[in-house]
Amino acid sequence: MRNYINENDIRLRAETLARDAPTVAYARCLKLLMQQLRADPRNARPPRAREIAAAGAWAQRAEKVGAPLSWFVASSASAALLRRFIARVRDAHADLQIESTAAYGHETVQRLESARLFANLDHMSFDAIDEKTRVLARRRRRIAQLRAARAARDLPRCPADAVAVTGGRRWRRIVSTGELGRIGDAMGNCTAFHRRTHIGYARRLINGSAEFWILESPSGDPLILLMMMTGSRMVGDIRRARNGYVSLAEPDVAAFMRARGPHTMRVAQPAPPSPPSAAPPLPTPARTVQTEAPAPQVGARVTSALIDSLRSAVSARRVRVRLLDLIETRSGQEQPR
Repeated sequence: MRNYINENDIRLRAETLARDAPTVAYARCLKLLMQQLRADPRNARPPRAREIAAAGAWAQRAEKVGAPLSWFVASSASAALLRRFIARVRDAHADLQIESTAAYGHETVQRLESARLFANLDHMSFDAIDEKTRVLARRRRRIAQLRAARAARDLPRCPADAVAVTGGRRWRRIVSTGELGRIGDAMGNCTAFHRRTHIGYARRLINGSAEFWILESPSGDPLILLMMMTGSRMVGDIRRARNGYVSLAEPDVAAFMRARGPHTMRVAQPAPPSPPSAAPPLPTPARTVQTEAPAPQVGARVTSALIDSLRSAVSARRVRVRLLDLIETRSGQEQPR
């Protein structure tokens, strides 16, 4: 541990850095900042002789016995790290006032973790507080991204439009992905936020490849959700609540199709067959097919070669046996009597 001659300068520097800390954490932050300023070697240098003489008798005695003495010099790099530490503590205290929503619990977790931090602040070290505030900062950035995404969901992606039908009902065009997801949640369809297919439908609405229409009752309740392909003007999909089947022959659907144009259809119609040509067909030239004798199989060739070799061996053996018999006969005739 270093013995600083100008201890008051350390306290003044710590008070300057800790003035932005929240009131409930000021005392703890001041103590921790003083410890960090003392421990950082960038804030220390050997004292000069006139500084030791001005410090008093205790500094002169310490120098005579060889005790380490240091002079505090404020380092800008060390101060920058401590300022960021105080800023993270201040942001964590601001999280206590954050408002949460029922659909997204990230804000609730952030508020509870911040409250736990300040409840145990007096028993935590500088490193523990620094690590905890860094985790809260990362989660805070994630919450900001989610809020930006939620705000982007309600941006209009197409002009608003409506088609009135019988009974006070009307077809209304869906203009944002947030509205598409909320209608999917209300109807229990595939466009709901919690469904994996929501991303695909939202992408089609954003890039304009499909139009989404909702049939609403006079009181505004969603009845039928319809997706129309922009280029082909075909009905890509049409469903009731819980993905119930809808016939295109229903009066409300038929009225909407008539209002949107004569090219709206359920599926693409096949092209009509081409009319027969009046010219006579061209004569087909005769084809000559040449047939060849089938080549012998590999097994047949091997079998015939084996038979030929066996026949040759048998013939050679017979000749050899006959020669031996002839030799024995002649040798018996040439013996003296």
